[in-house]
Amino acid sequence: TTINVRGSVFSNNTNNCIEINGGELDVNDSNFYNNSGINGSFIKCNKGSVLIAGTSFEKNHAESYNGTLSFLQCQLSISSSQFKDQAGRSIYTENSSVQLSSNVFYDNSASNEEGKHVYILSGNASFSNNQFRSSQNSAFLFDTNYFSSSNDQFVAENSNNFTHLIVNGVELMDTLLISGGQFEGSSAIKLLQTISSSSISNCTFDGDSSKVVESSIETGEVNGITQFGMFNSSFRNIVSSKGYVIILNNVSISNLDSLRFTDTLGGIYVNGGSNASISSSEFTRVSSINGTGIIYSSISTNISSSNFVRNNGTIANLDCNDCNSTLFKINIDSSAKSSFPLISNGGNLSVLNSTFNNNPNPVILPSSSFNTTINVRGSVFSNNTNSCIEINGGELDVNDSMFYNYFAMMDSTLIKCENGILSITSSSFDTEDQVDSNRTVESIQCKISVKNSTFREFKSQDLGSIYTFNSEVQLDSNSFYNVSIHSYTSSSFSSLNNTFNHFDSSSGILLFDSNSFQSLGDKFIGTVDGIDYHLSLNGSNSIDSVRISNTSFYGNNAIQLNQLASNFEIFDSKFESVNRAIDINSSGSSLSVVNSTFEKNNN
Repeated sequence: TTINVRGSVFSNNTNNCIEINGGELDVNDSNFYNNSGINGSFIKCNKGSVLIAGTSFEKNHAESYNGTLSFLQCQLSISSSQFKDQAGRSIYTENSSVQLSSNVFYDNSASNEEGKHVYILSGNASFSNNQFRSSQNSAFLFDTNYFSSSNDQFVAENSNNFTHLIVNGVELMDTLLISGGQFEGSSAIKLLQTISSSSISNCTFDGDSSKVVESSIETGEVNGITQFGMFNSSFRNIVSSKGYVIILNNVSISNLDSLRFTDTLGGIYVNGGSNASISSSEFTRVSSINGTGIIYSSISTNISSSNFVRNNGTIANLDCNDCNSTLFKINIDSSAKSSFPLISNGGNLSVLNSTFNNNPNPVILPSSSFNTTINVRGSVFSNNTNSCIEINGGELDVNDSMFYNYFAMMDSTLIKCENGILSITSSSFDTEDQVDSNRTVESIQCKISVKNSTFREFKSQDLGSIYTFNSEVQLDSNSFYNVSIHSYTSSSFSSLNNTFNHFDSSSGILLFDSNSFQSLGDKFIGTVDGIDYHLSLNGSNSIDSVRISNTSFYGNNAIQLNQLASNFEIFDSKFESVNRAIDINSSGSSLSVVNSTFEKNNN
């Protein structure tokens, strides 16, 4: 049969108003008011096609589980209608194809904790331009195959903490699409069903800084999602009790792009899966709980083209020992002071073309002594007041990067390596002010190589701006301006083709109990009236070998030996305008000087 209802009123009825079993039902411009009954819904369809438009449902009391409207195996379209002051659920569908468009759902007194307005069991559903106002979960989907939501608005009507939209089930959902949504005042979306492909885009999530919610978006810990994408969306004033606004569990591949977080507690949590990508996003005044991280990930993660400004706590906690993660073109600026590092990594990490500015926290610090590899390329560290990069075990490779205006706190170091391998290439280190106890580079039981780099005005009078202990040291083709280098008990120290400009006190090379030293093709430049030594070898133990070849010394005092050297050789070198060329204060040493030149020397 076909039933057409136009401009009609159904009120104060105590049973079903319209029921079809097969056929078609078209309800338009009608009103269902103050109906009540114990036998079910007021519009009921079994295996039919239903079109409802421009109709009002107000103060109806459906005492059954199904609610005011109930549909089984139907084609359903409801548009431009309103549901107000209902005493039960508004819509229930099962194994149906559902379209809801431009409807308004006002808060109701339904006791259903799941799907206070809409409950969809199996089938497909499409929402567009609807408004859901509720004090409990508005829409609940279970075992649906397809769901889309476009430009829908979900508004919390009270202080309860609930989730606006829940997708659950035990069967596989093929596709989920949410775009242009507005979610206000409570947790927004929970995806607890296994989903092949899901996408959320162009949405806004607004909270109240005085109200704590669980999260904005959360996926289930049991059922996984194959692909999850989120694009061009914003999160404002959200305080998460779980510490994160977005929680992704068991998502195989996640792609988050052009997201904006402002004044939120927590950012993004990723646990399980294979790969996560976060790009072109903004994080402003976001806080993390202790060192958990504004971004936490237990899988390989790429963060690119993103800005982090005036945030508090750890920015990225990359907590995976077997992963490879990348930071590309990120900017971290003016973080609030805390004891937690900005970047904490457990696995291998590449930092490319990134900027770190005005931060009081340690910048990059592995979370454990696991043998990680950190590669830093084309990055800038400026105006930070704590250590920039530290490793304990593993490898650190810094290339084509800049470190400048290092106004450091006491006892901090720009780059620190313990029990690992440190390589610095084609980088520059510059400062205008320096606390005496700070260091530029510290190497403890490491193999350290510095090549084609520039160091300027790092003096550190007490400890040495570049400090090594029990390390193997190689300096190659660098320029040092008023820099102090202290090396203790190094297994070997090799300096090749470096230039040392020594115009101030407390700069130069000081070795203590090193095993061997080699200088080949170096230039040591000081002033005619300078009194400090360019090179000073000291210690209570003998040094096996000192070899200086094709090296030039100008101004200051040149070489001081306060250590027994059984084999001290100088070849093809030049000493010009120095106060004292070679000063040996150890008995039993053996000195050989071959093919060298001494000119205009004062003593």
